[in-house]
Amino acid sequence: MIAEQWVIFIGLAQLVVFTLQLFVFRDQAQKLAQTVKAAAEQSGDMKESIKQATRAATAMEKSATAATSASSAVAQSVAYVGHQVRAYLSVRINGGLYQERSRNVRFEVKPLLINTGLTPAFKIRYTAKAAIFPFPLLDDFEFPPLNPLRAAFGILGSQQNFVMNAMVQDFVPDDEVDTIKQGVGKRVYIWGTVYYEDVSAIERYAEFAHNTYWLTLPDSRVLWEGIYLDRHNDAS
Repeated sequence: MIAEQWVIFIGLAQLVVFTLQLFVFRDQAQKLAQTVKAAAEQSGDMKESIKQATRAATAMEKSATAATSASSAVAQSVAYVGHQVRAYLSVRINGGLYQERSRNVRFEVKPLLINTGLTPAFKIRYTAKAAIFPFPLLDDFEFPPLNPLRAAFGILGSQQNFVMNAMVQDFVPDDEVDTIKQGVGKRVYIWGTVYYEDVSAIERYAEFAHNTYWLTLPDSRVLWEGIYLDRHNDAS
């Protein structure tokens, strides 16, 4: 009888233990399910965060690209405006004097330096030579070296001009004067270089070269003409 009671007691105790284990296992299962759910939600939030961060990075990249383009456009605009308003010195054919020995006048050429830009040119210097050469020039002809630069004046304003000059070094024989004046076989040539600075203190230059001749009209009036050459004509 006592043995049977112990068997029943042990069985009840095991039942209680099993029941408690069941509750513990169920609680653990519920917590595990919650953990898995939380992890899944956190993973979703993380994916959304990554997605938003990617969008933000893409937007920032587009903004940076747009800013770079805008900056480049501004720089180009500034360069374009600076290019448009800077000083431009150019040389125009402006006639000259033909030889008259009785008046002690040699052949001389007087180009006109013009500032066609919108701002003044500064620190203007130039060098030029005049001489008599065959006409037309040979293809391989090269002008002799120029003399050192000489200062003309400080400033040449927009649309202002200045007459330069260069004189043939010596008198020519009197019997050649008319032929040279007419530009037949020989002509008076001038070549030179002008240096100056624009408003940005950038040094510029203008090379020039042309020939000059004179026409005598039936009424004895004398008019000058000139032709720009295909060499030593350049500018910056």
